[in-house]
Amino acid sequence: MLYSDLSFRMNKVKDARDALVKVREMQPSNYDAAFKLAEIFLYTNNQDQSLHYLDTVLQKDPKNTKALLMQGFNLKEKKDTAAAITAFRNAVAIDPKFYEAQIQLGLLMYLQNNKLCVDYYTNALNIKANSEEAMYGLALWYQDHQEFNKAIQFYTDIIQINPKNKMHISTLDTYIMNI
Repeated sequence: MLYSDLSFRMNKVKDARDALVKVREMQPSNYDAAFKLAEIFLYTNNQDQSLHYLDTVLQKDPKNTKALLMQGFNLKEKKDTAAAITAFRNAVAIDPKFYEAQIQLGLLMYLQNNKLCVDYYTNALNIKANSEEAMYGLALWYQDHQEFNKAIQFYTDIIQINPKNKMHISTLDTYIMNI
């Protein structure tokens, strides 16, 4: 396991993967190795292998929110949006304060033009009060749905939190000029 960690840190992903496979051969019940293999396969864009190892982890611990989040990322990459939403919702059902899953659900709902994105982004803001990504998601939703005052308020809040965020400043300037 240590060799795998060191190899991964040195960007020797193949060596890290091979070491973890060896650990799993010697200790099939080593779920930490299975989880790390799932991560490596996600990073290397092999969603099927990643999901295989995540299934192993989730069979042992169906309430592993990090495994559910990773499962959601894999399914999202595979363009299986419905299954990704289910994975993220399962993570949130176990831990309603799971910020990353709330953000992913907000994004996927936004992409489906589903107003539930407002709830998920708001939940994320309740967890992490100064979340620029949640505020930006809300600003975009309100902008797209002609709720201009709300959109401007979120863009303004982002700029107040991070005055150096030029993307949001230029978005707000362009947005105000077009109203």
